[in-house]
Amino acid sequence: MDKIKALPKTPVLDSDTEKSVRNAFNDAYTKVNQLVKNLLGLKPSDIGAAPADHTHEGTEHTHDENIGEVKPFARQTAPAKFLMCNGQTIGNASSGATARANADTQALFEMLWVDWDNTILPIQDSSGSAAIRGISAADDFSAGKRMPLPDIRGEFVRAWDDGRGVDSGRMFGSWQQDAIRNITGTYSGILKNDSSGSGAISSVSSGTYTWASSGNGSSGGGFNFDASRVVPTANQNRPRNVALLYCIRYLG
Repeated sequence: MDKIKALPKTPVLDSDTEKSVRNAFNDAYTKVNQLVKNLLGLKPSDIGAAPADHTHEGTEHTHDENIGEVKPFARQTAPAKFLMCNGQTIGNASSGATARANADTQALFEMLWVDWDNTILPIQDSSGSAAIRGISAADDFSAGKRMPLPDIRGEFVRAWDDGRGVDSGRMFGSWQQDAIRNITGTYSGILKNDSSGSGAISSVSSGTYTWASSGNGSSGGGFNFDASRVVPTANQNRPRNVALLYCIRYLG
């Protein structure tokens, strides 16, 4: 056992080497190092395990850590290897998916299937109707089911709380309605129509009242609160912003 040693870090093959040869070499290299790791208990970083390209349904795609990354782009169409985050669907060639129906979407399909709850990204059958998730992501992909992409159009992205308690109770990927902290206030006493307000508060007249002690009449009044008197307002809460196109990577 002492004579068993991990192979050196994966060598870099010449760029002119055919891709299929490079993939086969890296795949074999990884398997040998994995065997050594199992025997010696080494960490993957100690033995230089190399990723490899794999093929599904005759179309090549890479199981890459970048699959599923979301980026904003200063363009109106998705670049190569990306799809727009617009709620359309992906699946295999027979799925009829609306964003991309091709075997090269399997890695993203499986990632979304595992990490996103069906209540947020409800899986569909090949006709686009609601379906039930099967035994595994691979089975559903092979069955021609469709997986919706996240729809980020017009939304701000917030970091997942993941148990911290700042935004508790949120499911990963869930949508949240806009809100502000409550604004409250009280006023006690007698208001007259010659009262005045400033900022978001303005005075209003509300009729004539008679004072019981003197019998004299006096006009009553009140206050209105209107934030638009001092700040820009809209039907949603938002900071200053720029509209860009969010896309998700499906291919490494």
